[in-house]
Formats: sequence, C-alpha cells, structure tokens
Amino acid sequence: MNIAFLRISLVMLLIMLLSACTSNGIYRSDFSDCIVTAQQSCESHAIQLHNQGTDEEYLLGFVEIDDQGQLRSRAQMQALLNELYALAAKESLLINVFVHGWHHNASPGDTNVESFKHSLTELSKVENQLQHSGRTPRKVVGVYVGWRGESIDVPLAKDATF
Repeated sequence: MNIAFLRISLVMLLIMLLSACTSNGIYRSDFSDCIVTAQQSCESHAIQLHNQGTDEEYLLGFVEIDDQGQLRSRAQMQALLNELYALAAKESLLINVFVHGWHHNASPGDTNVESFKHSLTELSKVENQLQHSGRTPRKVVGVYVGWRGESIDVPLAKDATF
C-alpha cells in the first residue's frame, strides 16, 4: 500500500474523529411558552413570543426532526399545535413555515433562524399596517422545522457531510 495514501487516510480519520460534531439531541427542549425580552432570550424554548405588544409581534415555534425525518419529540410538536389551536380560536393567523438547508440547524444563533426571525418581524409590520386600510391584521406565526443539517463544522470535512 502506498505510504502517502496511508498517511492521508490516517489524517482524514483523525480529523473526522476529533472534529466538533453537532449534538444529536434536541435544541429546544422546553415546550412551554416563553416571552422574549432583553433579560430572557428563550433559546431553549420551542415556543417563543417576540416583540410582545408592538407592531412587530410574532410567535415562533420550533419542530425538530432527526436525520431520517422522524420527530425528535412528538411532545414538542404537540405543544406547538396546542398553542396554534388556542390562538386560531381567538384570532386569524398568518402561518409561515420554514425548513432550513444543508449547512444549518435549529440551534440558537443559526443564521437561518435569525433570518427567519427578521422576516417574521417585517411581515408583522406589514400586517399591522393593514389596520390603517380597515382590515384586521392577522397574528403572524412562524414554524421553523429544524434538523441536524450542519453536523460537522471542520472546513473541507463539513462539505463531505451530504
């Protein structure tokens, strides 16, 4: 066997073994509602109310699935559904669903999570502007479907996770 090939194989094996892999657990393990404030980020909560009492208010819920597409926790999804049913009984909802891409996940601070939050804020502003034209604004709700898309964060090796 070629010694160079053996060395490259050994280095690649070490990189894979020592790389920082993403946890195979659930990111949003608290299924109770949480109101996001400057003092409370609600990062571990699967149901988050953002910008409460403003024209930018929205509800963000997380549903996490595993690498095979199965729910990580049926209780997480059921808690969100219960919240949506209760809200829908009182007011009209505008529900947006986002499923992230390959190099993202449902972790706090993920750029797809942050971009989705920004989109929900802007959509809520637009909905609230409609009240000036006589239409009742709908409550904006976002559902973020997350899976372990970014499982290895080592340059070059992470591109092989597909």
